[in-house]
Amino acid sequence: MFNWKFSSSTNKRLINFSLGGYYSFIGILLISMYFYPGSHHKDNFAQSYSLSHNFLSDLGMTITYSGSQNFISSTLFVFATVLVFIGLTSYFLAFASVVNKNYLSLKLAQLGSVSGIICGFSFMGVGFTPHNYYLNEHMFFVKLGFQLFLVVMLCHTVSIFYNKVGLTKKTFWINILFMFVLLFHIYLLNWGPSIDDKYGLLLKVVWQKVTVVGLSTTIFFQAFLLKRHICSLSE
Repeated sequence: MFNWKFSSSTNKRLINFSLGGYYSFIGILLISMYFYPGSHHKDNFAQSYSLSHNFLSDLGMTITYSGSQNFISSTLFVFATVLVFIGLTSYFLAFASVVNKNYLSLKLAQLGSVSGIICGFSFMGVGFTPHNYYLNEHMFFVKLGFQLFLVVMLCHTVSIFYNKVGLTKKTFWINILFMFVLLFHIYLLNWGPSIDDKYGLLLKVVWQKVTVVGLSTTIFFQAFLLKRHICSLSE
């Protein structure tokens, strides 16, 4: 049986891995955008990455819509998704280790963390299945990652609210807000307009970025507060 309880020093290291993964992910993603040779679903002649018309996973295409090779950008994108897996796994391990005094809070923390680690694996799977070759597998990982993250947010939001370890509850309303953002993204993934519709591509691309930025920032903020809480315990 897995003993989900680590020392304060181990929890600190896990949180540091998570925060480092966040910074590295953002940095590598921006570099990947810079090296993307251009083109998107509606314009094969675009000369650069478009924030409004290229999905993030377009960075992982080995060959772009225009037929250009995309070795540098796709390789960087794979590294970025691996960092997401490492960062999320580190954070979720630490979270469930710290929130352990109230039975309901603990069990929801553990359920949410297991779901979160699977989410991290799914997002890494997105990087290893470029959609120009493995569209079905790619979309499976995309949908699994985002839909399961809703379970994470539900479990951890309630866990934070009922925690008895003194962990700040400042993130409660942030989580609620992000859940609505995530719900709309899940709607767009499954039932939204086609990317061939007039504004379908624009809506889906922009909202994907809103969701990813919101997800990343929420986890970063929670990790920062969790680290501060862990440090206060050792003072």
